[in-house]
Amino acid sequence: MQKLNCAICIKRLKLMFFNLDIETNLTLVLIVLWMLVIPEHFSYLKFFKCLYSIFGLLLKVVKLMLNLVLYFWFS
Repeated sequence: MQKLNCAICIKRLKLMFFNLDIETNLTLVLIVLWMLVIPEHFSYLKFFKCLYSIFGLLLKVVKLMLNLVLYFWFS
């Protein structure tokens, strides 16, 4: 039982680092978009609406991937 608990803790720790890496990458993407992609004629409101929908989709994909990984890892 102790061995199983240690294995679960290690897997959770790996997932925490994986989530941190994803957040860092998304922040870098946001900074690059903010600095390079936004032209002057493109309104910031449209940009944030677009960004919100893109990150919403990315978050759903990441959650689905994590659920699949956890399902196959623990089964």
